Amino acid sequence: MKRILYSLISVSLILVVLLAGCSNTPAEKVQAALSETTISSSVAAASPSGMPPSPPSGATPGQPAKETPNPGAASLKVAEITPLATIDLPEPAVTGEMSLEEALATRRSVRSYASTPLNLSDLSQLLWAAQGITDQSSGKRTAPSAMASYPLLVYVVVKNVANLDPGIYLYQPQGHQLLQVAEENPVSAAYRDMGSAVDILMGANYAVLTDKVGEDNVKFVYLEGGHAAENLVLEATALGLGAVTTASFQEDQIKSVLGLGEKEGIFYVIPVGNLQ
Repeated sequence: MKRILYSLISVSLILVVLLAGCSNTPAEKVQAALSETTISSSVAAASPSGMPPSPPSGATPGQPAKETPNPGAASLKVAEITPLATIDLPEPAVTGEMSLEEALATRRSVRSYASTPLNLSDLSQLLWAAQGITDQSSGKRTAPSAMASYPLLVYVVVKNVANLDPGIYLYQPQGHQLLQVAEENPVSAAYRDMGSAVDILMGANYAVLTDKVGEDNVKFVYLEGGHAAENLVLEATALGLGAVTTASFQEDQIKSVLGLGEKEGIFYVIPVGNLQ
């Protein structure tokens, strides 16, 4: 009996030692693995294989990637364009007569406009509010951008602006310029003309962002477009102008006229003009 009891005690001691020597149970191993994984779900989605992607250049493994402003992002489209003319816009103002709170309180959607021409300085201010560069050293802009990628494209259909020929222009934040890409308005049949002085066509080169974080995260481009559009209509309100954001248009027709590629598109048409 004593011999059996001693045997049982010995076995129990061996089991205790073995358990004590196990630094990680299966659950602990899973937790340890999870604690080492710091890649966000949005970035992980960029890897079709499901494996964690390599960290961006300059990033430290296990640490979030640093935001690297890309002041030349819009130039990806600009580089493919030979403009008919380049227009230097008036310097934008950074102070105004109307407070932000008043602009928020009085902004309304306006769908009919006076026939008087828009001032070039007002157009300059509108474009700056949407996508203007606010820090020349970093390239950061008036609207926030995921990973500071700045994929937006802002075209202006000019119909009635003082000292500016009618046509279609692409806004270039670098240098605060307009690049004329058409002398007429070949997109007029793609959407309803409300009699505005200009129509702002806002879209994006989606690949600027999705090539970094995957197609599933294209939503960040649309969010950025919303930020920029709100800036623009609030600026219009502050300038005493009327504006409305619309999404009722024939995108394929506009893309064809502008020569946009498969990974480029338009998601806003924003008419702007003087109030009646």
